[in-house]
Amino acid sequence: MGLEDELAVALGASSVSFLGRGTFGDTWRALDLDGIPEPLAVKVLRAEFFNPRLLARETSNLNEFDHDNIVRLHSVQTITFQGEEHHVIVCEYIDGGSAGQALRAGARPSYKHIRKFAQGLFEAVVELHAKDKIHRDLKPDNIMLRDGKWKQPVLIDFGLVRSLTGDTMTNYPAMVGSIPWMAPEQLQGEKARKACDNWACGVILYQLLTGTHPFFQGVDIRAMEPEELVDLVSVPPPPLPAEVPNDLAEVVIRLLTPDPPGARGSAARALKTLRGAN
Repeated sequence: MGLEDELAVALGASSVSFLGRGTFGDTWRALDLDGIPEPLAVKVLRAEFFNPRLLARETSNLNEFDHDNIVRLHSVQTITFQGEEHHVIVCEYIDGGSAGQALRAGARPSYKHIRKFAQGLFEAVVELHAKDKIHRDLKPDNIMLRDGKWKQPVLIDFGLVRSLTGDTMTNYPAMVGSIPWMAPEQLQGEKARKACDNWACGVILYQLLTGTHPFFQGVDIRAMEPEELVDLVSVPPPPLPAEVPNDLAEVVIRLLTPDPPGARGSAARALKTLRGAN
């Protein structure tokens, strides 16, 4: 029996197909799971990384939200797969791939589509921040494009979402992969705040507008010390192309303010600026 067939049997699905690999587990597309004909996304947590607190955190956070720009939770299950017990998180399946996949494929959306993407992104972040939650891992690979449309971004991967009333230090296994989108204060080991999510949004939009990272062009961040990384993000990014619409440029420049973090403004302010250009 092949891996896909074995997992399908364990889940009680008619078939599964591999979608991607993350720090805490692999994600699969499952058909006919729990008698539901529509495809679902199944995140199979690796046994060696499983932490009950992480699972409880991710599922409780997802249960709090009912928003078109935030992935919807279906269920949490426990299965036996490859001789080990695994916990799985079942969410809605979002067809269309991620913003990260689109960027790696060389896709460059129009300014109109970038504005719509940004509005959807900020609507999701406003929803998070209104409930005193921070994502802490905003990046193109954690933003799906529903039906492949830039105007329909959907936030996924809520395993690192934390309440602002709790411990929000940024020491976690996914840190290396997320360094390009971490704010200066995160790189210095300070507590993550809403301003950190806003910084990440600024980096993402800069990438969409230019096709390049605002700070880490031509450098190997894996070989750099945290202090060196902080130095790189503590200066203004290269200017945006002159043809970038004023509202988008204004938002990105404000969000990429290194210090003080409060100068970046809120996601709600960014959303208001972009809606005013419609």
